[in-house]
Amino acid sequence: MLWSAPTSMEYRALRPV
Repeated sequence: MLWSAPTSMEYRALRPV
């Protein structure tokens, strides 16, 4: 990906949708 894709845990923390 162009942007640094964070891990699942970090992603959930950033965007808890």
